[in-house]
Amino acid sequence: MKKQAVRVLSGLPRFHGVSTERYAIEADYIQEDDTFINGMKLFSRMKGYDIVLMNSSTRGLFGLCLMRWLRPFHRWRLVSLDIHLNEPTGWKQRVATVLKRFLLKKVDLHILFFTDLAGYERWFGITSAKSRFVPFKVNSWEIISHDEAADGEGEYVFCGGRSLRDLETFKRAMAQVSFPGLLLYQQDPSFMALHGTPVDLTGLPPNVRPERHDGNNDTWVEYIRRAKIVVIPAFSNSIYAPGLSLYLLAMALRRCVIISEGPQTRGLLDKEAVIVPPEDPAALAHAIEKLWKDGAFRKQVADAGRKYAERCAGEGRMLADIANACGDLVMASAKEGKPWV
Repeated sequence: MKKQAVRVLSGLPRFHGVSTERYAIEADYIQEDDTFINGMKLFSRMKGYDIVLMNSSTRGLFGLCLMRWLRPFHRWRLVSLDIHLNEPTGWKQRVATVLKRFLLKKVDLHILFFTDLAGYERWFGITSAKSRFVPFKVNSWEIISHDEAADGEGEYVFCGGRSLRDLETFKRAMAQVSFPGLLLYQQDPSFMALHGTPVDLTGLPPNVRPERHDGNNDTWVEYIRRAKIVVIPAFSNSIYAPGLSLYLLAMALRRCVIISEGPQTRGLLDKEAVIVPPEDPAALAHAIEKLWKDGAFRKQVADAGRKYAERCAGEGRMLADIANACGDLVMASAKEGKPWV
């Protein structure tokens, strides 16, 4: 069976040449500058493509959507991948959300790494009818060795990552236990704050050691490999799914994960992690205590997590799923007889 070629202008650097049973991707890479103006400028480059794929480029996506409203006649389809949206707070953000919801009507398909769309649908009108779930990949999956994924006791309770982390709850939970903890923050507190993670290093309990990370992937993997428990505390009002990358990497390394309940867990995780209520230091402390002391339970959770990571696998699987989503959109549009948007 001949594969259908799909021409894509893509923000994914390794998308060209991806081939599935049905589709062959012919992609040109765009180095995305995530600004509203750049999204508008991209409009002039779209001729000849079937799909324009915007990867985690939220502001650029809005600019491109505006141009689709202003110049509505074109053949290409607009796909957003992993769009990051937050629940509005205050009247100014609510007004902006109304405009964003209007602009996003020009997106033909949202490819997302989570399934709980309640917040996205309520605030931005993103429904399951215009979305497709693709499991996220395990970063460094292709180079993680069997030795790195072997069982091990670990040294500390690890908390890291930059997006939408509730570090205050982690601090308060660790104050209720005596085990050593490591709080890893990236670059500096102001950088973390830009990604929705307030960092206040004052008042840390004496058993928690803060360390600054320079963003090096090898040392990032090493920090996680040496952990006994990996904690991902999220805020209760998060409508996005923070922590996917971290918990998949931790699971691949057979590190036991504790994570706040939310879009990052609903419909995705069950026994693969210990799920606790968000913003509940007592519940988090109880989970840390149990996992630290109960080696059999810790191994049970870590083994289930490892199997989940194996199913998610690496970038190759993820890109193939994205290729199928793009190809299916092109074919569905052709069957509907709607070459013009």
